[in-house]
Amino acid sequence: MVMIVAGLVAAMANLAVVRAGSATVPVVVARADIPIGVAVTPDLLRTVDARLDADVLATLVTPASVRTGALEGHVTATPVRAGSPLRLTDLRPAATGEPGLRRIAIPVRPEAAVGGAIEVDDRIDVIQVVDGEPRYLVSNARVLARAERTGTALGAVTGFHVTIGVDAETALCLAAAIESGGLTLVLSTGQEPVSVSPCLAAGEGQPR
Repeated sequence: MVMIVAGLVAAMANLAVVRAGSATVPVVVARADIPIGVAVTPDLLRTVDARLDADVLATLVTPASVRTGALEGHVTATPVRAGSPLRLTDLRPAATGEPGLRRIAIPVRPEAAVGGAIEVDDRIDVIQVVDGEPRYLVSNARVLARAERTGTALGAVTGFHVTIGVDAETALCLAAAIESGGLTLVLSTGQEPVSVSPCLAAGEGQPR
């Protein structure tokens, strides 16, 4: 009799586990590919139902976190593919600008920016070539954000922009340099800062 009761208890326990494992739970996934360093906002995400165990669920961002704004101030630490669940390890706090600095985004081709190997919190220098002469416009600036632009055919990165913080005068200088072109970004994390050159006045030279 004891063995029969024990068998029935075990069978009921197994049935409960199977039912728990077959139940669906809401999971947050990416609507489209999310590049690294992008601020995570609700419009980039959607909720789907999935069958996952508790250990896996504990590693994922919950719909409640999205609803309550808990993701505000976070960016992607790794690229997230469309339809992939958003993991807690996919996120990191966004870099914040230093007081008194203005943010400016520098658009550039990957080949002019270390092949695109620049990430949030890296330090970079900005070089401009004017009449064949290179000069540093910015030295040791911290990368606050980056965003990629990919081609539609093979998913290759065709361009991206890097956001840094600069003072008011340097912001004007960079705005003119971006308009003129000829910019190169140099990864300088861990290196000593270099001297920068003042902006050229109008008519003093044209970037190559």
